[in-house]
Amino acid sequence: MNDQTNHRVGGCREGGFTLIEMMITLALAGIFFAAITSAFIAQNKGYQVRDEITDMMQGARVAMDMMTREMRMASSFSFPNQSYKNQDGSYSKVIFQADVNGPTNGVLVPETIVYDLYDSTLLGGVKAIGRKRGTETKQPLALNASSLSFTMYSDPLDLSQQATNEADVVLIEINLTVRTANKDEGYSLNNGYRTYTLTSFVSPRNLAFN
Repeated sequence: MNDQTNHRVGGCREGGFTLIEMMITLALAGIFFAAITSAFIAQNKGYQVRDEITDMMQGARVAMDMMTREMRMASSFSFPNQSYKNQDGSYSKVIFQADVNGPTNGVLVPETIVYDLYDSTLLGGVKAIGRKRGTETKQPLALNASSLSFTMYSDPLDLSQQATNEADVVLIEINLTVRTANKDEGYSLNNGYRTYTLTSFVSPRNLAFN
């Protein structure tokens, strides 16, 4: 009888887990789910950052494409007042006349086009690159713009020769910089904002018809 009892006690174990085993299991499960959650958050943040960068770059390219296309059709330029002039001689605003719809019966019918950097009150004070055509209301082309400059040259082969007279403008350099809408806490430059800069040179082809 004693041998049989010892056999049952020594060779068998009641089902279930001990308290220590359950605590260890819960701790491991917690570590696992914490790692999964952390990876998900990091991945989601990465997607958000990439989306913002994509939006930023697309907005800048659309604005630059429109400015270069319309300035290429310009027949004349008008210098803005001195409040828009930068220390390097460039301007934060450009004014020109162009027939953006094409000639009518072979005759150019230019209208005034204006591009500048402004604070858009309708968009919560966000700086934007704006476009105004004729008497139309100014429209934003690219949001979250950091800078916009136009440099007028009188000699396309010598970029040290900035135009001093409106009639001497033959080449325009456009520089624009935009930033992401939100900060990236993992990015140390520019106060956490990622930026994108574009530069283009435009030679208006209709100046001779002015």
